[in-house]
Amino acid sequence: MLLPIGRADERTHRTAWVIYALILVNLLVFMLELLGGNDFIAAFAVVPYEVTHGVDLVRAVHVRGVGTVPQAPGPSPIYLTLLTAMFMHSGWLHIGGNMLYLWIFGGELEAAFGHLKFLAFYLLCGLIAFGAQILPDPDSLIP
Repeated sequence: MLLPIGRADERTHRTAWVIYALILVNLLVFMLELLGGNDFIAAFAVVPYEVTHGVDLVRAVHVRGVGTVPQAPGPSPIYLTLLTAMFMHSGWLHIGGNMLYLWIFGGELEAAFGHLKFLAFYLLCGLIAFGAQILPDPDSLIP
């Protein structure tokens, strides 16, 4: 197995400010997840039903075949969860792997796109991912 351990900044001659900022934001949000637990996750994760109906579910709901799914008051408007959830991770390996590859490969993309275009690309990719989550079952109550 090959594990990347660095990136070649010397080829780009540009500091990847957006990458460093994204890594910092991801780590800060992950710490908030650890501190806030299920309430934080229930409030700031994307729930397809909330996004497609514009309604913030604030109480736990029962989902057949799954059980009780916690919910909590989220940001207002609830569509902001499309942004907040982009920075959430399910565990140490998830965030570790994502940040490693963001650091390694993102710098080259940021250098090629420019800072603002790369940030727009990153956010657009997150929105597309949520579209892939929401479209198959827009009434899902599961984050």
